[in-house]
Amino acid sequence: MRKDELKSRVNRHIDRRRFLKACGALGAGAIAGGVVQREWDVVGLTRGLKKVSQTRIAMGTYVTVTAVHRSRDLAQEAIGRAFERMDALIPIFNRYDPTSALSVLNRDGRISGPPPELTELMSWSEEFCCRTEGFFNVTVKPLLDLYEATVGRNGIFPSDDQIAAACQLIDSQGFTVGAKGIELWHRGAGVTLDGIAKGYIVDMMSASLAENGVANHLVNAGGDIRTSGSNRAGDPWTIAVENYPIGSRIR
Repeated sequence: MRKDELKSRVNRHIDRRRFLKACGALGAGAIAGGVVQREWDVVGLTRGLKKVSQTRIAMGTYVTVTAVHRSRDLAQEAIGRAFERMDALIPIFNRYDPTSALSVLNRDGRISGPPPELTELMSWSEEFCCRTEGFFNVTVKPLLDLYEATVGRNGIFPSDDQIAAACQLIDSQGFTVGAKGIELWHRGAGVTLDGIAKGYIVDMMSASLAENGVANHLVNAGGDIRTSGSNRAGDPWTIAVENYPIGSRIR
């Protein structure tokens, strides 16, 4: 891919994230002539069932929770609880929030008595790194920061020396997860959980729905999807994945 094309894609991606952040701060956003609000979408089905959905903007994307249940009130309550679970977890993993547990770890190089969810994800990250032979690596934050500070702000690509310096801080085994806390081994190192946290939050939202009596549901956070039970027709949920031929441009 040419540098000018990559630059254009990066800028479009950053502009979209800024827009969604602004919409999220307002709780609603005007998008393509429409308005995204916390309104309920309720559809009556056969056999006395109802499909209840709600969409919110969070984590840089649209998060939709759909429940199939006989009781509209119970479904709405369960969906509300699921979003509460999401709202409780986001502040733990948000690397842009200086008060988050993850930001404390990145700033100080260690954190004592971290939230159990952060400990769990850091432990899973170690396992997934091993399973992927190092391709999944949460310590790439220094390189992400470099590109956000150069390409993201002024469209200028970092130099080879800058990239090499950032890569020196990337070490898939450069942290310890223990009973007392989490510690990074290298000064200036950092962790991003962007590649795992959203999926984890979706899983926890699904668990919350089940705990609150809604076995048949779907949670979709911009492509991170978790389903349970059956859909409106009583069949297993069907998830479509578009196949792009190699070399094609993804819109």
